[in-house]
Amino acid sequence: MWYDSGKSNGLRGHEETLLEVLEALNSISEVTISITSALSISKLKSCDKLQRRIWNLFLVGCGDLISLELSSSFLERMIQLERLDISRCDELKDVKINVEREGWQGVVLNDVPSPIFTVAGGQCFHNLHTAFIGYCPKFLDLTYLIYAPYLESLYVTSCESMEEVIRDDGGVSEVEAKSVIFTRLKDLSLSSLPTLKSLYQHPLLFPSLETVEVYSCPRLRRLPFDSNTATNRLKKIEGEESWWNMLQWEDSTVKDLFTPYFQTGTDMGCPTLFPLGLYSFSGAQVSFPRGLRLGLLLVLSVCWSVAVVLLSFDFPKAMEFLSSIVGLIPCFYDHTSKHTVYIRDLKQNLQALRKEMAELNNLYEDVKARVEGAEQRQMMRRKEVGGWICEVEVMVTEVQEILQKGDQEIQKRCLGCCPRNCWSSYKIGKAVSEKLVAVSGQIGKGHFDVVAEMLPRPLVDELPMEETVGSELAYGRICGFLKDPRVGIMGLYGMGGVGKTTLLKKIHNNFLPTSSDFDVVIWDVVSKPSNVEKIQKVLWNKLQLSRDGWECRSTKEEKAAEILRVLKTKKFVLLLDDIWERLDLLEMGVPHPDAQNKSKIVFTTRSQDVCRQMQAQKSIKVECLSSEAAWTLFQKKVGEETLKFHPHIPRLAKIVAEECKGLPLSLVTVGRAMVGEKDPSNWDKVIQDLSKFPAEISGMEDELFNRLKVSYDRLSDNAIKSCFIHCSLFSEDVVIRIETLIEQWIGEGLLGEVHDIYEARNQGHKIVKKLKHACLVESYGLREKWVVMHDVIHDMALWLYGECGKEKNKILVYNDVFRLKEAAEISELKETEKMSLWDQNLEKFPETLMCPNLKTLFVRRCHQLTKFSSGFFQFMPLIRVLNLACNDNLSELPTGIGELNGLRYLNLSSTRIRELPIELKNLKNLMILHLNSMQSPVTIPQDLISNLISLKFFSLWNTNILGGVETLLEELESLNDINQIRINISSALSLNKLKRSHKLQRCISDLGLHNWGDVMTLELSSSFLKRMEHLQGLEVHHCDDVKISMEREMTQNDVTGLSNYNVAREQYFYSLRYITIQNCSKLLDLTWVVYASCLEELHVEDCESIELVLHHDHGAYEIVEKLDIFSRLKYLKLNRLPRLKSIYQHPLLFPSLEIIKVYDCKSLRSLPFDSNTSNTNLKKIKGETNWWNRLRWKDETIKDSFTPYFQVDKAEAYFAEESETSSIDDDMQEQLVSN
Repeated sequence: MWYDSGKSNGLRGHEETLLEVLEALNSISEVTISITSALSISKLKSCDKLQRRIWNLFLVGCGDLISLELSSSFLERMIQLERLDISRCDELKDVKINVEREGWQGVVLNDVPSPIFTVAGGQCFHNLHTAFIGYCPKFLDLTYLIYAPYLESLYVTSCESMEEVIRDDGGVSEVEAKSVIFTRLKDLSLSSLPTLKSLYQHPLLFPSLETVEVYSCPRLRRLPFDSNTATNRLKKIEGEESWWNMLQWEDSTVKDLFTPYFQTGTDMGCPTLFPLGLYSFSGAQVSFPRGLRLGLLLVLSVCWSVAVVLLSFDFPKAMEFLSSIVGLIPCFYDHTSKHTVYIRDLKQNLQALRKEMAELNNLYEDVKARVEGAEQRQMMRRKEVGGWICEVEVMVTEVQEILQKGDQEIQKRCLGCCPRNCWSSYKIGKAVSEKLVAVSGQIGKGHFDVVAEMLPRPLVDELPMEETVGSELAYGRICGFLKDPRVGIMGLYGMGGVGKTTLLKKIHNNFLPTSSDFDVVIWDVVSKPSNVEKIQKVLWNKLQLSRDGWECRSTKEEKAAEILRVLKTKKFVLLLDDIWERLDLLEMGVPHPDAQNKSKIVFTTRSQDVCRQMQAQKSIKVECLSSEAAWTLFQKKVGEETLKFHPHIPRLAKIVAEECKGLPLSLVTVGRAMVGEKDPSNWDKVIQDLSKFPAEISGMEDELFNRLKVSYDRLSDNAIKSCFIHCSLFSEDVVIRIETLIEQWIGEGLLGEVHDIYEARNQGHKIVKKLKHACLVESYGLREKWVVMHDVIHDMALWLYGECGKEKNKILVYNDVFRLKEAAEISELKETEKMSLWDQNLEKFPETLMCPNLKTLFVRRCHQLTKFSSGFFQFMPLIRVLNLACNDNLSELPTGIGELNGLRYLNLSSTRIRELPIELKNLKNLMILHLNSMQSPVTIPQDLISNLISLKFFSLWNTNILGGVETLLEELESLNDINQIRINISSALSLNKLKRSHKLQRCISDLGLHNWGDVMTLELSSSFLKRMEHLQGLEVHHCDDVKISMEREMTQNDVTGLSNYNVAREQYFYSLRYITIQNCSKLLDLTWVVYASCLEELHVEDCESIELVLHHDHGAYEIVEKLDIFSRLKYLKLNRLPRLKSIYQHPLLFPSLEIIKVYDCKSLRSLPFDSNTSNTNLKKIKGETNWWNRLRWKDETIKDSFTPYFQVDKAEAYFAEESETSSIDDDMQEQLVSN
């Protein structure tokens, strides 16, 4: 037998008696009961037998109940409890579960959640399947439901104070929560919860979840879902579309996972899952419209009267009758409650809508003010922001209309609660609810980081730069002054490494909103010493003046006049980086900016005096970064992986960043040095090193260098440190050829005892790589053959070698030899060990220099220097490295050079020396000798070379020698230690000599076959080339034809498989990296280059007969060709080949290709590309537009794949690039770069 009192409000006041009766009855096995007072709850707690029979428990209208405390023993006895509903308890705040079992004492849910509920939770709500909580305005959360492990349905509505469903107080780990909370939950419905922000703080698994309904929960911005949340049973997530769109997700993947299940709600104002068989009969307890309540109460009153009569005669039948009548209520209410929430909550929702609208209005005013301010600065509002503003303005009108109608509807209600027209009230209530969600969504969308952007600017050549940090204020000021007509010249000054160049690059790349008003934007690096003619060259090229016009004007004055004539007609911006002294603008040809021409000049310098000398109207000091910006920059450089590796590292890293005092270059250098440093003790050591020096920056040299010295100190050994110091001998902003560096390291003995020059080179390349990684040198150019040293790092290296400034004369780098004369007069050179002299105006050196400790001497770019005095080297007994290259008027050497017995490296390239002094044969320790690109034919005395018994590397490139090369080859062959030779050969006699010497062949690293005159065909055998095991570069110039016969050890028929083909290729040219073929008029193809399996660069120019680069040989298999031919090629240049039709007839993979340049190859109509051709490393394809447009492609997809890499080449750019790529002998091509 069962009994149901759950809906009977007529028993109110008699509940305690009824509970006693039910406790006494043994025949009742299932009980559904409604409790309406705290006194009744206390009575129920004493009815042990009744507790075991209760299936459904309703707590309805307990107005005197503030906190419901249930003991675990009480709940354990309710072993049949399947449903627990709490409704209309106006003062109830929470439910507490007091655990009384042994070992559980004192654990109170809602105060300190206990992780052990996962073990014994079933002892509380073992069978609870359904829970409803509604119309409890002060109820805070439902954390007690974690003790209901089998809960399947949860419905929550109209709890105005609830912010969380399950509260996380830290007592339960995220992993434990995932394994127990809501693991059986199937249906979840939430409605009319205006303050609800979260279901649970961490994502949950929800392995059984089927349906979710959410309505009128405007602050619920996140669901406890992540990628691990189950969707295998999920059927739908229902709610308003505006609520769904403003939800926040862990990432877009999670959102995409759940979006297919979302459904927009129907006309129902609240979830369709709310059960209703839980309320007492009182109209105060049920949210029916008043008319429905009155009718229902009338019916129920009659039923209750019948039940009372029956109760006096037959109690069980009375209960049965009453239960059957009450059972009709859920069916009736289920069809009406979904709409009544709009009517019932209208007043509350109107208040909430007004509050949200006030917040939206404030946000709207803030955003609009930001936009108007940005537009005053000539910025353009973002479309997203403009759209939001328009939407809000429309929404304001709509909301005002809805609020007005809502207020009118409230005033029309009878007795202040019952609507006169339910349908009208329903429509208005629904509109208010939907608009409340929409307003909340607009608030969520209105928090913009950026509201406006710079207006489109004119195209400029983008300069490479890293993301800037902390320069916004200075950049804003500069932009403001650039728009000021009173400011024509502006100077940015500050210490080295503070970010002046970066800031100037930012101005250049992201110039001005009004940059379309300017005709030209010009960038140049001045550096020291300033070179007016170099600046003029940059201006000339940028203004696109004719190349012939430059060459026909011999003086600076003539060039300045032409530049001035053009610039006067233009509104220009001139950006000059790294000025060290006053520049005469008119001497360069630059008109002074004024209010009429409205042009601008912006420059950077380390000296405020230079700003005054340049007559800058505004001088802006570039300051170090703030602590916050410095920390942001340092974090970017160190990397998240390192910072998160150990909990102590972030704190230590902040200390290191603070020690850098906000200097960007210091932050970058030290930050990169600490990348991958995951041991906290090493961070402690760095902090100790930095703390040894003064905390405040008092001057650039000491403070900056002491901090940058961290990167230097972290180099692994002294040899690498010495190699780094050697880099500082090159003048600031000079690009340094890596091979030249390594050779001079060998000369100084920094790489130890050298027996094999190639092994020493490999060791040197490893050191260069380490210096790059330490950010002490940087790569330059696409081909990575050069490095450059920042001028601050350069100065630091000089400071370090001078014992941190204590012995400043140990290393001297002078751009003005007058300083050298002053030093010589006061005998300051006695302690000098390294000296580098660069002076374009120098005509004569001092007669002699007293340098008893000098080991390295550079004399470079002294274009006016013709000779040294006879005794110049007399007092330099310890010199090991002597570099006299690029002194293009130096015509003779003093005989005293032969007394430099310790000399190991000598470079005389690009000089005008006509005859080497015979005294050079006394240099018994000389290991490296360069005679490249000599300005005049050179005489090498007989037996000179053969007496250089330690010579390991000899380079004679692009140089003509008198007397023929045959004798020179014989002398080189006689040397025991010779390892490497770079040489040009221009006669068959010399070539035959080379062919006869296996020793010389093994030493050749670069071979140039130039100017063969009457020889029609140059024939080379593969066996000859095979013995050149170190051959890296091959140049052939002015030979009618080149034929290379491949003498395989197997016949053609033997090459029957892929492996044999590969073996044949490996036998020849394995080390060959660079090939240049020029002016070979009868050359038809270069098929033999397929045997250069490691070829990286191929240049073919001015070969008028060539039709194919590679001819298809049917002895080779296409699949092998695709995989292996040109597999290492990085650079391909084809120039002036009028008959060239094809590179190769089959597509190739080109996995390493970076650059292709094609000029004046009008017959070349296709490239060997298909969909498998790689563009991973491709940087550019350069050529004429007409040629590119005429190319034929297999399909448009392939064309579209490679079109983004095509660049139209201009004549000026072409000639400028020749210096970078024209020949193997590029060690003389030194360029100036930005610091």
